[in-house]
Amino acid sequence: MASVYSAYFAHSASTLSIRVRSGLDSSLEDEALYVGKIEIYIDKCHSNCKTCSDSTSSTCTACFSSAPQPDAALVSGSCVCPTNSAINSNGICICNANFYLDEVARSCVSTCPTHYFANTGTGKCQVCDVTCVECSGSSSSQCTSCNTPSRALSGGQCLCQPGYYNTGLQACP
Repeated sequence: MASVYSAYFAHSASTLSIRVRSGLDSSLEDEALYVGKIEIYIDKCHSNCKTCSDSTSSTCTACFSSAPQPDAALVSGSCVCPTNSAINSNGICICNANFYLDEVARSCVSTCPTHYFANTGTGKCQVCDVTCVECSGSSSSQCTSCNTPSRALSGGQCLCQPGYYNTGLQACP
């Protein structure tokens, strides 16, 4: 008597193991098991989905997480990126043009927060030198404003005011 078994398994692994058990109730010496045909159909999840219930982009059951990039949210079966970002072919949210990744907030911003500058080469907000509040680069000579009244901006550097000395820290004691 032929039996047909069909099942769908949600997956995220790259391997599949199949185990066949028989219902034989005697010793194997006088019993036989015949498997005439096994058919396996594999539907790969859409590239936006980490796991899914079929291969379309609207049947995701989980989205990729890719810290420090912003996470996509699962909305009605689709992975949707936050504002100012878009999903790439690997299911990862990346910042749109003219937006920068704020790795602390895990969001895409047009202006980086205080103590950070927009690095156009990496597309990320990167930290300023410790002496700067705002800057155009990570060097101590790229400050555009200083972090304390004990420092004054001179030629892109936040130098200690007269009567103070530089300890390499934020403030000049």
